[in-house]
Amino acid sequence: MLSGVRTAQSDTASGGSSGLRGNPWLHWSYFGLWALYVWRLWVSNNNSNLPEGFVWQGLFGVMSAVFMVAVGFGLGTGRIGKAAISVGPLSAWVSGCCMTAATVFVVIANADAANTLFGGIAMVVGGVGIAIAYLQWGVFFSHIDSKWAVLYLFGSGIVASVAKMALFFLPPMVGAAAMAVLPLVSSWCIRRSLLHRPPHEPVRIRYGVKNYASLWKVAIVVVTFSLTNAVLLALLKGPAETSSPMIFFVGRFIEVVFSAVVLFWVFRRNGSFDFVQLWRFILLALGTVLLMNVLVGDFYYEDALISASFNFITLFVWLTCADIARHSDLNPVIVFGCGWLAYAAPLFGGAVLAPALALDQFGDFKIAFVLMYAMSIVVAVCLGNRDSDMRYIFSDLNASSTPPEDFASIDERCEALASQYGISPRELEIMQMICKGRSKAYIAETLFIAESTVKGHSKHLYAKLGVHSKRELQELVGA
Repeated sequence: MLSGVRTAQSDTASGGSSGLRGNPWLHWSYFGLWALYVWRLWVSNNNSNLPEGFVWQGLFGVMSAVFMVAVGFGLGTGRIGKAAISVGPLSAWVSGCCMTAATVFVVIANADAANTLFGGIAMVVGGVGIAIAYLQWGVFFSHIDSKWAVLYLFGSGIVASVAKMALFFLPPMVGAAAMAVLPLVSSWCIRRSLLHRPPHEPVRIRYGVKNYASLWKVAIVVVTFSLTNAVLLALLKGPAETSSPMIFFVGRFIEVVFSAVVLFWVFRRNGSFDFVQLWRFILLALGTVLLMNVLVGDFYYEDALISASFNFITLFVWLTCADIARHSDLNPVIVFGCGWLAYAAPLFGGAVLAPALALDQFGDFKIAFVLMYAMSIVVAVCLGNRDSDMRYIFSDLNASSTPPEDFASIDERCEALASQYGISPRELEIMQMICKGRSKAYIAETLFIAESTVKGHSKHLYAKLGVHSKRELQELVGA
């Protein structure tokens, strides 16, 4: 699963001279994730003949175990550098073969209601296969520019939504045959994408040994929102996506429209892509579902919003992991392993937690209240507009806010932050001196102002930048 060594330099050369026709960034294989999305939907909705005690969300439990093994392997062997371990292109077929085998096991299990063993085997084998595929795609996305990652991810989402709708018109056996082939299509796309990555620009490392821990808020956001969505999914009788044809099509329509809007915003308007705003959008969707449950009980399009939110969270986790891995000195297998563990484990845990919370007729109300409170706390603590730990996630997509470390001198870096955060000229002067290691007494004497005035300006400066000390300011500027 994890083999081979491929450096960023060799990948760039391969992508630039691979003989691609036309635009090297637009080969259809780069959109191959859509096949995994469609396969995951089919398995979740058709692998229903499971052993007693199994739930369809168990697929994510198996995936979580694979991610833990991948992360443990990287950390335990000390092979954590970017070029230390990678995913060999030939091993891409392993994931596809596992998912194809799982498809066959699902068909066998559904043919005999008493034969639940094959349903359990399909869950385990399929979970291992799709988890490996996710890690393999993670290696690809960690080596491409953020803007193109948006295109491939949200473009794949549009293709997947359309393909999911087409499944409604396929006879069961034809659909099963198609699902047996799709994983192999994904494997071919993975293999080709790893061998012929598109050209990409070198980037600065923003996440190293000193600041890995600063990403804990990102992990909390993913865990909380995934758990909330999982509990809502578990309260339904089955997977939300196919509860009824109309609801299913509404959910897919929402996905297509949202993904199209994102692509239009990034590529036509050159708009910025904000981490905080993305997750607030999910909060709005999930909060609407919870509020409607409290006010009027179940409403007709609840399943559509839940399933659409489920797929949005998936896209946001992909994009977040890709951006962090691209600017980290960690191997992408470890970055994506941790990111997907924070996503998949709560999805499985929610399926176990929901029945324990819904104890009486007021169970849904209690769950809604607890989840809304939890999301409110996470938004207040982890999704601040000026949070210094998250300000550079997706910064490559914001042309108007060049990261300060991209400037040669400390003064230029400070000026970049000043223009971005509305810092006054006097505060800028003080910031430049602080970042050069000057004391408050020195600054006061140099600028002919009182030391108390320097302290006051420093306090306002720290508040605007979301830092709390001279050391944090210097780390922010890269001084």
